[in-house]
Amino acid sequence: MIGFKIIAKYVVLITVLSLSTCASKPGEIRDNAQESREKALLEKREDGAVEKYADLLVDPERYTSSGRVYHEKYRKYLIAIGAELVEDKSLKVSKGSIGFYFDRKSDSRDRLYLGIDLEMGISTSERYQDAAASYADTTLKQVMETVNTCISVFREKNIVGMVIGFKWVRSGNEEHVNIWIVEDDVILFERGKLTLQEVIVRATVTGMTGAIIRLPL
Repeated sequence: MIGFKIIAKYVVLITVLSLSTCASKPGEIRDNAQESREKALLEKREDGAVEKYADLLVDPERYTSSGRVYHEKYRKYLIAIGAELVEDKSLKVSKGSIGFYFDRKSDSRDRLYLGIDLEMGISTSERYQDAAASYADTTLKQVMETVNTCISVFREKNIVGMVIGFKWVRSGNEEHVNIWIVEDDVILFERGKLTLQEVIVRATVTGMTGAIIRLPL
């Protein structure tokens, strides 16, 4: 009986420890996975990417906000983002576009979005909104995945999300759209709590004049 009681105590102890470990794992696994993603992205781009893709970054002299501080602090992260999108995802990143932006409509220069513009080539869509929706539907997911890999950037209190711009030519005219996404929605998307369409609906989408528009989904 004594031996049985001792064994039983150990079983209870092991069960309790197992339950407490399981309870803490989801967050730990998620954090570890994110850390690993970021580390892999940075390590993969230590082979000359700095010089090769430096021209994709915003010119620091253009900043009129605190974005310059974060630009200098996370310069290697920005270059890694550009390199991954170009080399691994075969996207064309606009020169001088990767950096930190603020929403001029809110005039809050302390709420910054990590931004990037992509050149999509010539559109065959008959309407501007259809072209914009098509690019968001086919490309936004992979861009969000790459940008959100840099979790150290989004741990900064003033970095509140990302803004993805798409540029294209339709009927000989240059057009563009910007999609402003808060970081909380990106996290929910990665966890499967939001669909891509829901992310787009919840995002602030600005058109050619800077006015808010809705995309047909």
